[in-house]
Amino acid sequence: MMNRRRKKGPPKPSQRYVNWAIMAYLNRYSGPRSHVRRVLWRKLDRCLSEHGGDRAEVYEWIEQALDQAEQAGLINDMKFVQTKVRGYLRRGHSVRSIAHKLRAKGIPSNMVDEVVQALEEEHGDPQWIAVAAYVRRVRLGPFRTKEGDPKELYRKDLARLGRSGYSFDMARRILELDRDEIEEIAFQRRFI
Repeated sequence: MMNRRRKKGPPKPSQRYVNWAIMAYLNRYSGPRSHVRRVLWRKLDRCLSEHGGDRAEVYEWIEQALDQAEQAGLINDMKFVQTKVRGYLRRGHSVRSIAHKLRAKGIPSNMVDEVVQALEEEHGDPQWIAVAAYVRRVRLGPFRTKEGDPKELYRKDLARLGRSGYSFDMARRILELDRDEIEEIAFQRRFI
């Protein structure tokens, strides 16, 4: 006879469980305060629906745990934004798409703008470096391997860059460059 394990339900909501849950999450992932709060609420909503309890008390436990994690340096929204913006720019994401992705995590757009502005002062236009990295990575313009009508391929490349969040002017300018010039611009992404 096979010994079957019974699936345990969620534990009773308590301050101890909230502290354990936040540490378990932060040991595996990093995130801004608002995102970690959402993750904890999802966990604790299951606990509350199973065992009942006072939502206001659970809210206080979550906020206290978040405050402690922030004081310990485990949650730092600005550092998170800096890391994410730099990583996305290196991979060729537009500033518009980066702001959209981080807004979904609960980061206000002005924090993204501050980081991008600091990068502009330090490295020049990070958007220009990102578009060069994107064109190189997805093989548009001079990196294209597919043959076809040059005008049609140019139109498709412009459309793809536009859908990725780049302006028409920037897309047109990058596609007018030759392969070596784009490579040189894209190389600068290592220093962002």
